[in-house]
Amino acid sequence: MSSPDDTEPASAWDTTFAVSGEIEDSLRMASEDPNIKALLIDIDSGGGGAVAGEEIAMAVKRFGKPSAAVIREMGASSGYFVATAADTIFASEASSVGSIGTTYSYVSQYEKNKKEGYTFESLSSGPYKDMFSADKPLTDDERALIMRDIKIDRDNFVKRVAEYRNQPVEKIDALADGSTMLGQQALENGLIDKIGGTEEALAYLEQAIGEPPVLCY
Repeated sequence: MSSPDDTEPASAWDTTFAVSGEIEDSLRMASEDPNIKALLIDIDSGGGGAVAGEEIAMAVKRFGKPSAAVIREMGASSGYFVATAADTIFASEASSVGSIGTTYSYVSQYEKNKKEGYTFESLSSGPYKDMFSADKPLTDDERALIMRDIKIDRDNFVKRVAEYRNQPVEKIDALADGSTMLGQQALENGLIDKIGGTEEALAYLEQAIGEPPVLCY
């Protein structure tokens, strides 16, 4: 999970982003379609906003039909959170999995502005209204306030993953240092269920629904 933004900036491995509301609507319509009997979730994401991740995960939980998630190159942060809502999770031995945690990090240009002769003038209705401004130094009080919210978000993330994965909170808490782990280690730590990809997930869903699944988009 990340900052208050709904999505993260595009990265070297991800040049697109998903809108949680659109995914919720699609899952709602699919759940009401009698011809759709299962859900296959294809994940290759470094994460995004905490609220967006939770919205999508809850939509997966509400789907009400057999589901499987396949983590490709990466299922991290909110991307991993969504995967945990599926009945079972598959990943490759080389997949990066986890990154359970929260960040509100941002780039400060205060020192650069100072060097170039720019002065930040604070004209806000309260002492914390402009605390994420990149043009001013972060005060100790602001940092303490942000870290308070980070801890709350992080603890909520841990509790929900533990609930969805049927794991002790203490076990997930110990893994929640923000790092990812490769597929085999993720399997050994209970973050995924099986090593595999789309074919293995389809085989799982075939057993769940009693007939060969046909992919639809």
